[in-house]
Amino acid sequence: MKYLLTCDLDDTLIGDKEGIAVFNELMLSKKKKFYLVYSSGRFKKSIISLIEGEKLIQPDCIISNVGTEIYYAPDWNVDEKWKETIGKNWAKTKQRIISILDKFDLQPQPYEKRFVIPYYIENRTVVREIKEILRVCEVKVIYTKKRCLDIIPKNAGKGNAVEYIGNKMILPTICCGDSENDVDMLEKSKYGILVWNASTNLKNELANRSNIYIAKSCYAKGVIEGLKFYHII
Repeated sequence: MKYLLTCDLDDTLIGDKEGIAVFNELMLSKKKKFYLVYSSGRFKKSIISLIEGEKLIQPDCIISNVGTEIYYAPDWNVDEKWKETIGKNWAKTKQRIISILDKFDLQPQPYEKRFVIPYYIENRTVVREIKEILRVCEVKVIYTKKRCLDIIPKNAGKGNAVEYIGNKMILPTICCGDSENDVDMLEKSKYGILVWNASTNLKNELANRSNIYIAKSCYAKGVIEGLKFYHII
């Protein structure tokens, strides 16, 4: 294998069934070239269900819960070393963060995620205040698509998870995404691909990054366009 290819799912690979069919065909024809990873804010069971429902080709690995869990095909065994690395002192930190945020009366997301403190919030002013309050804590605060607020261990996240797998596989990384929770993996990648259906703000923010290509196509077709731009396919 020559590359570690990591793709976000919702609104990156998923969104255009024709694009998915082309992507699947491409991955099957280049099977020995790519170690394929899907990275998502979803939990493992939801990712697997989405892969099956959208008829996506099965990956070699999935990164779930905003880069806090890593699982390997075909049996979806968890990466215990990664779990141990990001889990140090998290139980205490998690309780402390929840206590600090009690005063904001936030709406919790209805999911139990071991290494994520998840909320729904639409007030950007409050999000900025939370980021400032938590700046001195050992956490990352990720705000995605004007609604989802995820607080995770500082050494976790999609970017660190991809970097960890890339070092393990000794492969250069290609990362593809569309939203704010993809930014750290795009920035850390050797070859970053931001699909066209990303927000204008995000496209402007990443426009001058030499390692990130902004595709003119949406969803899976944007991923394929990016791979062609880098002369990888």
